[in-house]
Amino acid sequence: MINTIRQKIKSAMSFQLGYNNKLLPSAIISKKSISTTTVACSNNNNKSSSHIKTTFEKNVMATYGRFDICLDHGNGTYVHDVKGKKYLDIGGGIAVNALGHAHPEIVKTIHEQASKLIHCSNLYYTESQGNLANRLIEYLGENGKVFFSNSGAEANEGLYKLARAYGQESKRYKIITATNSFHGRTLGGIAATGQDKIKKGFYPMIDGFDHVPFNDLNAMENTIDDQTSAILIEGIQGEGGVTPATPEYLLGLRKLCDEKNILLMFDSVQCGHFRSGRFQSYQRILEDIENTFQPDAISMAKSLGGGIPIGAFWVKEKHSSLLSAGMHGTTYGGNPLSCSIALTILDV
Repeated sequence: MINTIRQKIKSAMSFQLGYNNKLLPSAIISKKSISTTTVACSNNNNKSSSHIKTTFEKNVMATYGRFDICLDHGNGTYVHDVKGKKYLDIGGGIAVNALGHAHPEIVKTIHEQASKLIHCSNLYYTESQGNLANRLIEYLGENGKVFFSNSGAEANEGLYKLARAYGQESKRYKIITATNSFHGRTLGGIAATGQDKIKKGFYPMIDGFDHVPFNDLNAMENTIDDQTSAILIEGIQGEGGVTPATPEYLLGLRKLCDEKNILLMFDSVQCGHFRSGRFQSYQRILEDIENTFQPDAISMAKSLGGGIPIGAFWVKEKHSSLLSAGMHGTTYGGNPLSCSIALTILDV
């Protein structure tokens, strides 16, 4: 069964349908593929790539190994460099550009919303934030509450705080994650991530995270102790090699968390938002099995905004009061512009 699920998921994650029925390639493609895929070439731009690179390298921190390409604009599944050369974009902004580049509906929404209200603080009510939360809850199929942030790493930070709040009275604070996982670049995110290369240079790690092999239910059960507050996994590991959780693993985790009275949390930043063909990866993995499976909390981002920074995490209704006024917040999260765009993406 797992081979069948793996094939279905890899097929769904290889391409996403964009506007004009164009196929949008997945971001889970190697960098080597991106650097050599040239579709067409034109010479209609006089911008100097050497000047751009010189200015860039002088002023921007060298935290990425960049390709020798200076991009200027995009349309649909293609991007163009400053010299007019055309490339098929098989990177998708790393699982972000769900509708490709310059999608007319996104452009329209940006113009209309920017003409009305781009940002206001979360001290006020805004229509688009409430509507977006409602749409996400509808896709999940279970009542709960949503908090909006600016990125996936921030959404995951919300999950860590949720787990701490959940275990506060019983003095439980540990979160168990999987080896080869990836949960972001913040100090909390790299501590949660089950990869040593991500942690290098930032020791000592924040306390409170244990790592066990993915898809190993026995290892997870044996690691739970009286300080464990939650389990956090990806439904499909991206950096771990596009590896889906097995149905048995997911159902076993839900049963285990219920028995041990701990939270089951999902990092769906990369594998969620229809990347597997369903809204959430676990819905895809378990679609042929009769079940009532639902995590206690789910983080989201990336293609949620189609290129506009937005993150979110959903919490099951019975746990949604764990974070109350003053316990968590954000300046930009859930602003009218980002929420309006996210709603447009769901409509398209």
